[in-house]
Amino acid sequence: MTPGGFKAFEHVWALIEAFGFHQQVGKTNIRSRTVELAGRLKEGMVQMPHIRLRTPRDPRLSAGIVAFDIDGLSADGVVRRLRTYKIIGSAAPYAQRHVRLTPASATPWRTWNMRSTPCT
Repeated sequence: MTPGGFKAFEHVWALIEAFGFHQQVGKTNIRSRTVELAGRLKEGMVQMPHIRLRTPRDPRLSAGIVAFDIDGLSADGVVRRLRTYKIIGSAAPYAQRHVRLTPASATPWRTWNMRSTPCT
């Protein structure tokens, strides 16, 4: 048993394939795509006055996680609302809670078209 419950054996069994895929695609390509997608998300967010971007826009100062707040909504409320649109995010587990999203290459572009965000 692990802290918090039972180990998800499926995740352990998938590690060999996951590492193989990672090596095949290449760290540089993965990093470039992550920076590109996070950049699109951040640039869309700064266009909307009710969103407070918490992650630095400079890609040298951030990675794939984009943290933000939406005026008038709690982080947990935003996460619940996004989930109804099949967008999975999280609320930072710290005293100052922010919504966190990580764009993925498998995510359809329409999801990252932040001008049509479900939280506007």
